[in-house]
Amino acid sequence: MLKQSLPYLLSFLFLFSSYTSTNCQTSYKLVHIYTDNDGLSSNIIKSITRYNIGLLLIGTHNGVHIYDGYNFQLTNSKTPPPLTLNADKVNSFEIGKNGYSWIGSINGINKINPFNGINKSYFNKGNLIYPPLRSDTISNTLLASSPSGNIWIANNGIICQIINEEVKQFLPERKDTITKILCDHENNLYALSNQSLIGLNPSGHLLFDLKEFTSPLFGLQKSSKMSNLFVTKKNEIIIEDHLNARYFKIDSLGNIKDLTTENHWLPIFFKEVDLQVKTDNIKNLRKFDFEETEDGLIWVATNIGLIKMNITSSLEVYAPKKNPHFVFLYKKYDSSSGELKSIFLDPNNVKPIHLSPKELYLEIQFINSNYSSPLKNKFSHYLEGFEKDWLPFNTINSVNYSNLPKGEYLFKLKSKNANGLINDFVFEIPIIVERSLDKDTWFKIIAFASVLFCIAFFLSFKYLQKRKIDRLRNRMARDLHDDVSNSLNNIRIIAKETDNLDQVEVESNFRRIQKISSQAIEHVEDVIWSIDKSYSKSENLYFKMEDYLDDLLRAKNIPVEFTWQGLDKNKELGFVYRRNMLLIFKEAISNIVKHTKPLDVHILFKKTKDGYLMKIRNNFEERIDSEKSTGKGIIGMRQRAESMGASIEFIEGENSFEVLMERKFK
Repeated sequence: MLKQSLPYLLSFLFLFSSYTSTNCQTSYKLVHIYTDNDGLSSNIIKSITRYNIGLLLIGTHNGVHIYDGYNFQLTNSKTPPPLTLNADKVNSFEIGKNGYSWIGSINGINKINPFNGINKSYFNKGNLIYPPLRSDTISNTLLASSPSGNIWIANNGIICQIINEEVKQFLPERKDTITKILCDHENNLYALSNQSLIGLNPSGHLLFDLKEFTSPLFGLQKSSKMSNLFVTKKNEIIIEDHLNARYFKIDSLGNIKDLTTENHWLPIFFKEVDLQVKTDNIKNLRKFDFEETEDGLIWVATNIGLIKMNITSSLEVYAPKKNPHFVFLYKKYDSSSGELKSIFLDPNNVKPIHLSPKELYLEIQFINSNYSSPLKNKFSHYLEGFEKDWLPFNTINSVNYSNLPKGEYLFKLKSKNANGLINDFVFEIPIIVERSLDKDTWFKIIAFASVLFCIAFFLSFKYLQKRKIDRLRNRMARDLHDDVSNSLNNIRIIAKETDNLDQVEVESNFRRIQKISSQAIEHVEDVIWSIDKSYSKSENLYFKMEDYLDDLLRAKNIPVEFTWQGLDKNKELGFVYRRNMLLIFKEAISNIVKHTKPLDVHILFKKTKDGYLMKIRNNFEERIDSEKSTGKGIIGMRQRAESMGASIEFIEGENSFEVLMERKFK
């Protein structure tokens, strides 16, 4: 039975092997060449890598682009802080620990984390942090990142490694210029120069130093020259011989193997790239870097732009990522500054979006990291707490909200790819909206009550001030009326008595009338002076006091020292204050003449640290009782000082008397 079945079995195995040999071939198709017409700032792309969240990072001769499948967002020397680069021309780009992007440019190194806005500039002409790297060779700075997260730096012939911000140099400085460095999955470093290829282990020990290999070694007709290095997902280090269009594999011991006879995918792929590009009449294509992605795409960094290739294989199925969609950027509009701020969001470390009362607009941008046909990816989202249900799937990859009410929300996102496959994963990000108090009902009630209270207080204060001024005016009018009326009555009485008096008594009465009328006139003048706004400056008070001293003391040859110290003579004084000050001063000077025989008088007006003081000191020979003191003058001075918020003291010595008034500012 087995012998009879054997021919059929062999025939089946032959047919199956034929089928698999013809259907298990991998094919590559050029999807698109992205150039400056698509939003790139430069067509010369030296490096390309991908964040673990799916965003492509592209280093060009005019800065770094972040590609989300829709747009190329540029970061260069003209970008506002904190993402400003120290130069536009980028040589290499690596992802280090904790999501930091290390960017090697012609002016040194930038260490940027777009998710928290950190940007540190190393090794430039103004900030040479990493010796023995030299500022005169900055333009040749290259970077490589090991799987362990350490960063290697090559600068001309110098090779260093940064470990926890510490720099360690390996090997003496070489005379040749290093043109490319990269790491394999075992953290070994491969450095290609214009003369050799060397390998270092993670500790910096030399693994091999391979000089330029020549044609006899590989049976080539021309000299073979190493021109570039690549590393594949399978941890293969590939050497490119651009001159002969040949590719070789090298291991960590320096053993080289020609891939031409191995039917290796990378030479086949690059050959296919060359053929498909030539159909567009593009010549002299140079390939600097490439990136394999999980969605069956290979991105190639070249001197003509970013090439997107699609992989088709019957053996390999490119399954979508478990969590393919996420929010990567949001924008907030600040009404106070008028700025629209763009903020990157780290999907691996989601933090709530906070909106202040002045941030009235929020735009959220999201992507599906399957870039095979990004414009066909569809999204559905739902703002829990604001919207009633999920919105229907559509191709728009952003949403905006304006004037969200105060509260806490949860933004949810899901998507399906170009093939219509819906992923069950739901991306979530909290949104916390703060609103100014004027949006709350209780605040409006309190504000309304406060306004009513302020109006009532203002009206009450205005009424009280009016009453106070009215009382003051009435008092001044009453005082003026009483003084003038009493003076006129006294003059009338004295005049009537004159008819029956002799010549001597008549002359005495006339002198009395003259004195009374002079006092009345002086009183009226003082009142008019105090309420006249043209005399509101403090220097007018000073002149008024000087006139009084001339009339009462200097006219009698009494020595007077009047000092005005530190006070602003142009300061405006209220009429109540001027009147009270003048009357206290005049009362003090008048008492000197009435009750003593003065030797000298010292008057001081002085500005103090927290107010001012007035001191009037009288040194006298003896007291006199020409006019008996009633004490009313001192009482009046005390009352007037209290009405100004000042304190007043009367200091009496054996042959001296001093009035000391002090007012402190509140």
